[in-house]
Amino acid sequence: LSSRNLIVFSLVVLATLCRGYDYTYVPFMNTVDCYNVEGSIVDESLQKWTFDEMSGTIKLVKFQHCLLTNDGASLYTGPCDTAGSRNSFIANPDTTIVEAKSRKCLTTNTSSFGAEIRLMDCTESANQVWTYQSSDQTFRQYGNTSLCMDAGSPQPKTCELPEFEHLPFCDYSLDLKVRVKDFVNRMNMDEKLSQMVTMSAAMPRLQVPYYQWWSEGLHGVAIRGAVDFGGLVPATTSFPQVIGLGATFNTDLFHKIGTAIGNEGRTMSNYRRAGVTYWAPNLNIFRDPRWGRGQETPGEDPYLTAQYGVNYVRGMQEGEDKTHLK
Repeated sequence: LSSRNLIVFSLVVLATLCRGYDYTYVPFMNTVDCYNVEGSIVDESLQKWTFDEMSGTIKLVKFQHCLLTNDGASLYTGPCDTAGSRNSFIANPDTTIVEAKSRKCLTTNTSSFGAEIRLMDCTESANQVWTYQSSDQTFRQYGNTSLCMDAGSPQPKTCELPEFEHLPFCDYSLDLKVRVKDFVNRMNMDEKLSQMVTMSAAMPRLQVPYYQWWSEGLHGVAIRGAVDFGGLVPATTSFPQVIGLGATFNTDLFHKIGTAIGNEGRTMSNYRRAGVTYWAPNLNIFRDPRWGRGQETPGEDPYLTAQYGVNYVRGMQEGEDKTHLK
């Protein structure tokens, strides 16, 4: 593993540690007392689900996010996988819920409030049996119907937790490189390897959530990777392909389009329908049409391509407050 790659990854990790879970995806599920926890009303909208038997998708009604797994063990909610490889489940006649790829069952580790739900080998355990009540759209644990499948509330920022707040990577007075090095040194090899892919696994030991790096924003936020249109954000602006934009030679326009895409991407993220890393812009020099992706670039001129890149990125990242990236 190169130190460069780990540092790039760690910069995003540290941003996650600082911002908390305001727009990343819940890395695990909880069962909670359906409508009352220790005398307090819970957020009922995080307990309402729909189940499509044809596609096998279990969706959280509030965000229209799917129940997902990326390691055959842990569960989380996030934008539905259009290929269906991570969000396909089978509800059996005996009311077990089986993940289609791993053939493992949704299982609670206890039969009490706050139990964690994971995928485990199917047995005859009562902790693997569920009933779906269409009247209130809840999955309830069989034999203990006061417990519901719950998407969980947003988690606290990592550096606000007692077990982490005193560690060097949580010390904001230290240089960023020092904090990055401290955090990376605390990762084991399996955790490092799990981050070197597009769909990085959650690291519960370090309170780092799952993250999908892939979001598309070449000429508008597009439905790929983490991007999932719906709810209050059914669509975004689609601008002309970049080869057409380059033909204008208008650097102010490059900046304005980057600004619009950044604003819409940030909005999508705030509604938990996109990430904050985008595979854009494409700054390859268009030398040969046989390459096949020349339309994604501003053309063959290095100077124009550089001007496009600088203005697009600044527009996409910078807001009114220059000290905080969008």
